[in-house]
Amino acid sequence: MRNLNAEFSRTLSLLRQERGVSQRTAAGALGISQALLSHYENGIREPGLAFVVRACDYYGVSADFLLGRTLTRDGTTIAPEELYDLSDEKDNSMRGSVLALLSKKLLVNSVGMLFDLLGKTGSREAIRTSTRAEREAWIREARYNLFKLRSDQVTIDLLTDSGTGSMSDRQWAAMMTGDESYAGASSYFRLKETIESIFGMPYFLPTHQGRAAENVIFSALLKAGDIVPGNSHFDTTKGHIEFRHCHAVDCTIDDAADTQKELPFKGEMDIAKLEKILRENPREKVPCVVLTITNNTAGGQPVSMRNIRETAEVCRRYGVPLLLDSARFAENAYFIKTREEGYADKTIKEIVREIYTYADIMTISAKKDGVVNMGGFVAMRSEELYRQAMTFSIMFEGYVTYGGMSGRDMDALAVGLDENTEFAQLDARIRQVKLLGDLLDEYGVPYQRPAGGHAIFIDAKKILPNLPKEEFIAQTLGIELYLEAGIRGVEIGSILADRDPETHENRYPKLELLRLAIPRRVYTDNHIRVIAAACRNIYERRESITSGYKITFETPILRHFTVELEPVKK
Repeated sequence: MRNLNAEFSRTLSLLRQERGVSQRTAAGALGISQALLSHYENGIREPGLAFVVRACDYYGVSADFLLGRTLTRDGTTIAPEELYDLSDEKDNSMRGSVLALLSKKLLVNSVGMLFDLLGKTGSREAIRTSTRAEREAWIREARYNLFKLRSDQVTIDLLTDSGTGSMSDRQWAAMMTGDESYAGASSYFRLKETIESIFGMPYFLPTHQGRAAENVIFSALLKAGDIVPGNSHFDTTKGHIEFRHCHAVDCTIDDAADTQKELPFKGEMDIAKLEKILRENPREKVPCVVLTITNNTAGGQPVSMRNIRETAEVCRRYGVPLLLDSARFAENAYFIKTREEGYADKTIKEIVREIYTYADIMTISAKKDGVVNMGGFVAMRSEELYRQAMTFSIMFEGYVTYGGMSGRDMDALAVGLDENTEFAQLDARIRQVKLLGDLLDEYGVPYQRPAGGHAIFIDAKKILPNLPKEEFIAQTLGIELYLEAGIRGVEIGSILADRDPETHENRYPKLELLRLAIPRRVYTDNHIRVIAAACRNIYERRESITSGYKITFETPILRHFTVELEPVKK
């Protein structure tokens, strides 16, 4: 056992004895067994962050008190300021305890210490520290739009998981074989083979990203006045639909709006709502149905195979193509494997293959579950539709065998699709998201339950219930998180919802969410603990947040990318 842990254990025992509390009583108050508390006090086991925070609260001490004690390492006395040298140790088993102590309350004077330590403990991204005064100036200069912050003004970036993940060694190796021929590149054919193998789609058009894929296929499918039902269209999907003077109709299940309700598949299509739309409108007015897996707008919630199958059956009954928005298809397959009866023994690739037997068309931002920095594609079963879409691909993206992607990017994507449809990789990634959810549970911070596959969606309405919807609740919470600890998330709420294209009034969705999207293979679990502690701090001072923001500039569509705001003065 490390002496550092022994010192912490001794302090824990002394605190209890000084207050005249029995081990049994203390264990009950701390929510653990007496045996486990005994292990902690005797240095047999190392406590984690959640326990340390509870112990500090229970005994009424701060991290500053604990850190003020002399610490020993290998019989040598070290002061708290020498903790930075721990990064040189080969065995960093004590690091979790140190970080736990440092994170208590995350006061301004200790945030920098915590981040500095994180930056020296094997993190994959450099930690950039800043003061609250600096962050206040930066967000003001950005017109209170988190998108407009410079990346070097952000400490932990959870704005998106799109294109921000770390590619594997196999992907980097594949890039070296990229064929940059304008037409007929071998990279294109390698990607084509992968898409056909994984998704069973014989025709595809590469694009530079997901919204480009939507632009190509909707140009071929949609005409003014059309109706496009779906399960919570994401902003770019809805934007492409409304830009063409069509109507995006939400048919998500009602339970998705109850953030505290635990359902294994909370992003599903409401079959009754969908069938009502198809029954009441002529076939020629409904060019396709869009099913998004996982459902990003509803809080990253998955869709069951049963619901995919039922949606497909309804579509075929009415002769309407089913389009799968597939940005996080692999994570959705993971949840089918782990939550849906009959799929536990199937591989992720087998589940994915079945999913796409029900689809006629797919669009994908490959920057998510393809784990590349840039790229996407649209794929389909119909040769006729492929020929229609091909014209728009050439107009908007480039020739059909590159379509906005370099050869090396297509090769990296082919490998990424193969790697990210393996259970182990998905399991490691989704468990990290769950860790954030588990920590928020301990702190009482409300979020869309259960934890999603790519992000945690904080329920801003529950944290700031007294803030009027006109002051953009989720955006206000996002700004507070940035000011607290330099962490950047993104609003999934009223700003993203845009104005009604006919009435030009703001749309106020049922959910006001702050999305904390975790990039793939980038941050450590210690970063996750910092995020959770910062959320806790805001939650504890939530009653002090009494005003939000108003818009001073916005574009007619997809405003949240470039919107400008200012604080509401009261």
